[in-house]
Amino acid sequence: MPELSDTQKRKLEEKEKPGGMLESYIYILRLALKEFPLSEREAIIEEVRKHIREQAQTGSLISGENLAKTLREFGEPDAIAAKYKARAWLVKASTSWSPWVMFRASMRWAKVGGKGIRAVLILFLGYGLALLSFACATLKYFLSWKLEYWVGRAVELVTGSPASDNSGVISFLVVWLPFLGVGLGIFFLIVTTSIVRSSIRRVAGPKI
Repeated sequence: MPELSDTQKRKLEEKEKPGGMLESYIYILRLALKEFPLSEREAIIEEVRKHIREQAQTGSLISGENLAKTLREFGEPDAIAAKYKARAWLVKASTSWSPWVMFRASMRWAKVGGKGIRAVLILFLGYGLALLSFACATLKYFLSWKLEYWVGRAVELVTGSPASDNSGVISFLVVWLPFLGVGLGIFFLIVTTSIVRSSIRRVAGPKI
């Protein structure tokens, strides 16, 4: 194994010191938080630094061994940054009705907690039904020549009687399908967003 140069030895010694370990950790964390505004990023850095020092301190001293153990227990800088990013999106989503904001926040949340995965599944189901409803609303304008046939087949399956016996119902559904589709789409959007937003508001605090 080649012998280390004096410069490399000094860098290694500095890294092994308590201050060196902590500053190396903070440096990586700062890079992972680069998407935050400077003031907010530095506030997070100071919060993390203070928390680590408090956990690692024994009496009035911080030993390298205690600090190394604390850093291992605290988690990788990238994982800590991911939690702060998720928290920022959750705070934003807690006051928003935007489906896009809900989706972004839930995806971030899912990376750091199981409840986030549940929120993503609810969004996929609810917004999927909303998109399907809006798609049905357009059938009259793009597939009008087959719409009456499809509605008739659906009525036959539901009622168990021939379409000719339900011509009035079929005509009504064909006329009102666009309005029904839009109404259901809006309903699914509002209900889904409300459910996920309520979940987010309960956890959009200091801890995720």
